[in-house]
Amino acid sequence: MIKKIIIIVSICLFVLAILVSGGIIYLNNVFLPKTIRSLLVRSIEEQTNFRVSLGALRVNIFKGLVLSNLEIYNQDSVLVKIKEASCIFLPFPAFRKQIIIPSVNIKSAQVFLERREDKTFNLEDLFPTPKAPIAGTPGALDSVKPGAGSALKKGFQFSVYRFNISNARIIFRDATFTPAFMKSIENINFTLYLSLPASARFKLSALIASSQPMNLSAYGEYKIASRELNSRLTVRNFSPGDFTVYYGLWGLKIDGLLNADANFKMKGNALFADTQVQSKNLNIQQGKIKVKADISSSVILEYGLSDKKFHYSGSSSIANAFISGLKFVDTLSAVNCDLTFNNSGLSTENLTASIFGIPVNAKVALNDFNAPELSLTAHAELSLASLPGLLKDKFKFNFPGTIAGQGNLSLALEGRLKEQALARLDLALKSDTLSLAANLSLQDRLLKIAKCSGRYFASEFSIAGTINSVNPASTSMDLSGGVSVDLRDLKSALPGFKGQLEKINPEGRVKAQFNLSGKSKDPKDYIVEAQLSSDEISLYGLKGTDLFISYSQANGLANMEAARLSLYNGSLEAALTANLGSQDIPYWFTAALQGVEIKELKKDTLAKNKDISGIIQGGVKASGFLSGLADTQGAGRISITQGKLWELDLFKGMGKLLFSQEFANITFSEGACEFVIQDKAISTDELILKSSMVNLAGPVKIGFDSSINARFNIDIISELIPLTGTFKDIATALVSQGQKFAVITISGTLKKPRYGFQAAVTDIIKGLADTFLKKL
Repeated sequence: MIKKIIIIVSICLFVLAILVSGGIIYLNNVFLPKTIRSLLVRSIEEQTNFRVSLGALRVNIFKGLVLSNLEIYNQDSVLVKIKEASCIFLPFPAFRKQIIIPSVNIKSAQVFLERREDKTFNLEDLFPTPKAPIAGTPGALDSVKPGAGSALKKGFQFSVYRFNISNARIIFRDATFTPAFMKSIENINFTLYLSLPASARFKLSALIASSQPMNLSAYGEYKIASRELNSRLTVRNFSPGDFTVYYGLWGLKIDGLLNADANFKMKGNALFADTQVQSKNLNIQQGKIKVKADISSSVILEYGLSDKKFHYSGSSSIANAFISGLKFVDTLSAVNCDLTFNNSGLSTENLTASIFGIPVNAKVALNDFNAPELSLTAHAELSLASLPGLLKDKFKFNFPGTIAGQGNLSLALEGRLKEQALARLDLALKSDTLSLAANLSLQDRLLKIAKCSGRYFASEFSIAGTINSVNPASTSMDLSGGVSVDLRDLKSALPGFKGQLEKINPEGRVKAQFNLSGKSKDPKDYIVEAQLSSDEISLYGLKGTDLFISYSQANGLANMEAARLSLYNGSLEAALTANLGSQDIPYWFTAALQGVEIKELKKDTLAKNKDISGIIQGGVKASGFLSGLADTQGAGRISITQGKLWELDLFKGMGKLLFSQEFANITFSEGACEFVIQDKAISTDELILKSSMVNLAGPVKIGFDSSINARFNIDIISELIPLTGTFKDIATALVSQGQKFAVITISGTLKKPRYGFQAAVTDIIKGLADTFLKKL
């Protein structure tokens, strides 16, 4: 019995196989190629308005309905090309008007996607919008027939459980650029399938062709009941440089590779994304600014599908960054920080960088991107010995002095960046030799200096005021301040003048107060008011007290209205006017010397052990050009009263020519002359020196190069010459009876004078004759 059943079943299956095979043969050779194939081609052409070619349509016992070499094209290009598409459907549910397709498979499909010059996409043409009939025309009402809605309701229901795409390709062309941008997505594999109890899952992998191919992969699940999507996207070796055309118009260039992982969630009307992005040696350039860094970021995104609002927050770790092309600082190296950001702003608490080779630690916050407000605090420790070289190399500024030691530099900056507005800048520098504290604010190119004070060695300074650069061609300033300079600091501050300063040997503290204003870049056009004072000052070892100088400048004229100095029980007063607006800078100078005691003065000179004294009075008026002081011209007068001058080296040389050693200790009590300054020399037609025994008179010329040329007539007053019995004393007494004893000439230099002696023979003979006649 069982055997008969098996035989019957086998026969039925055989008959069924024959019927199925015959049906498949009929379908593949008659019905599908002749009827369905042409119907399918015509239907696609009518729906898309594109030409369609179909290589074959057949039934495969394993693949189901198979479509081969389908192409959708127009006269310009092939939009869609499918090598093979197949699907298996279950026949029995069709009796219940249900078409269940377990899977749809598409192999080796190619899609040409183009963004045209009008920024529309070519694939939009595959789905033309039906034109509605115009009201009142024939067919406007006939297009909707009675019972159409019920017919649709009674139609077939389609169910697809799996959709597979393998080895697909998308060729993208963007014709909005010249030349057109092209990129292809290769090896696309996509699977979408239903999963119990009620969800749809998908998987995606693809490769974007590039010098180093970019890999894409994604998977996810859509829960139908809750309408919730969860997915994950992974991107490897994304090269922003391949897409420069989309941001190059902003002058931006990006090179390097990015790796990204993102978890997406969509529920209700909100889309969420949690992304992680890493890059190594990322290079970003805009104009002259170049950035190279390693970046690792974590970003959370939220987008409202209904309200279109976008929110984000996250953090980035920046390491080994190098930034070049910046204004003022040029380059930043070894930049590292942990950055946090959101819609409101960004901040970092641990920014480190190297600026000019100086390690810097900083905290930065930027709030409100619509009206950005910056807050920055920075701190650095630096070797002050490197500061002069830094200023010279980076800012072309030659620092006049030398400094040493370690300095602590701190900076605080606050304000809004809109329209270059900066509310506050605090700067502090501390070291053993140099300190600086400044409080500045900038608003629309107006720099306000609330405080800028500091110390250099034992000298101090302070400045306050405003600098307005709204018009760069005519920057204006209004500054006031003061300095207190210990003149001994000049040797350290000005090492290039060390030799001259050691000779001048300045000592004392000089204080100055000033007000400066003006709109020009040329200092000679500034308006200046300044006062300088010192309780005690010393130059070349000569001391003075109660120094006061008043200086003003306006309309290109510099005016030292008053300069006073007390010295050695006397005083010096001077005034100066100069025309700074003239090319050669002409000037006018006056000075008056009153009551200076030589006895006090000599204590601060090499002549401190000499027996000299006297009171100096004098005055001078001079004029010339500051561009060539050698052409100075002027006139003046100088006199010495209550003097004792013979022990000066210049006069002792003359004494040896005149008298014996016993009689050489003569004292000049008075001296005077009127002099002129011209031809690079100071000269007088008659310098008069008077004593109780000898009078000297004659012309003197002293050059600016210390040369001297003098000629003195010697008059001896006989009544006061004591006779000691020696032959030279008797001769001296005899010849003194004449009007003129001799002429002495001096040449050479003030340091090394040369003397000459010429006897007045006529006056000597006359003196001898008068003496003998008186004896007779």
